Amino acid sequence: MSNYKWQENICCISVYNILENDNLMDQFEKEEVSFQDAKTLKMENLNYYMHTTNNGDILDLMSHGVARKFIQLLAAYYVVKKEKKTIKSSHIYRKVAKVFRTKDSTLLDLAEVVDANIKFTDE
Repeated sequence: MSNYKWQENICCISVYNILENDNLMDQFEKEEVSFQDAKTLKMENLNYYMHTTNNGDILDLMSHGVARKFIQLLAAYYVVKKEKKTIKSSHIYRKVAKVFRTKDSTLLDLAEVVDANIKFTDE
């Protein structure tokens, strides 16, 4: 288990807001999930996650699409830049897509990957 902390910083708030907001990705089920409780929410519980297939190729394709949309919204609503200039954007997409593909990954896991690869204005 990681030592990453879910906290009220731009990274964690952006992960929550993008996935929760009805006008953005709207990934939470009809029930309200508070910011603090969201850290344990698993990818398999989000609206995008496909429960109808175990086909790895389909899951890979789906997770890359969700990752691309997520990162586009992140860049549009939050001022971000790559943590390290030598990292290619495709590397960040793959890391984020891997989290979205893994059904047991949580929003905390997603925030950790995002924070490790993207620099926010509060850092």
